[in-house]
Amino acid sequence: MITAACIAAGGVVLSAFISYFVSSKNFKLELRKYEEQIAQNVGQRIFEKRIDTYPQLYSIVCRYARDLKQNTMSITKLQEYYKKMVDWDVNNSIFMSATTHHLFWLLRVELLGLSRLTENEYKDIYDSDASTAELRETSYKVELALKNELGIFAFESPDRIRRGLEIDSFTDLNLHATGIEKMKSS
Repeated sequence: MITAACIAAGGVVLSAFISYFVSSKNFKLELRKYEEQIAQNVGQRIFEKRIDTYPQLYSIVCRYARDLKQNTMSITKLQEYYKKMVDWDVNNSIFMSATTHHLFWLLRVELLGLSRLTENEYKDIYDSDASTAELRETSYKVELALKNELGIFAFESPDRIRRGLEIDSFTDLNLHATGIEKMKSS
């Protein structure tokens, strides 16, 4: 009789242990699903904010690069671009990835330094397309980072998306475009 009671008690303990183990595993699985759902929702909201705000910054950065390229930059324009970028940064940089934020910070630091020059100092240093090439390169990196974060290069058409495509330079972009053209002509 004691043996039967011990066997029954052992069965109850084993059953309770198995039940606890299964419940614990199910709880952890549900918790992981819930965490993933929260992360996905937050990610979606951040992405939506990027879609709303990045075009403004992209426009400022493109205009800055264009003025450098056309050699129509002035200290007054540099100061205006700096102010626009700082204003945008204060309101929206919270939505940037670390990489894009760093590139944008480098561009603002560069602009701040330039905006402190006199008009004559600026013209003496940056008097040609070649002398502004490095300045334009910084802005191009920000442009590409913004596009990468929005997945612009991954969307070739509404029904064709390239996964894992990240363009870090205009050389990469040209190589990618050339590869696409070769695939289309084949």
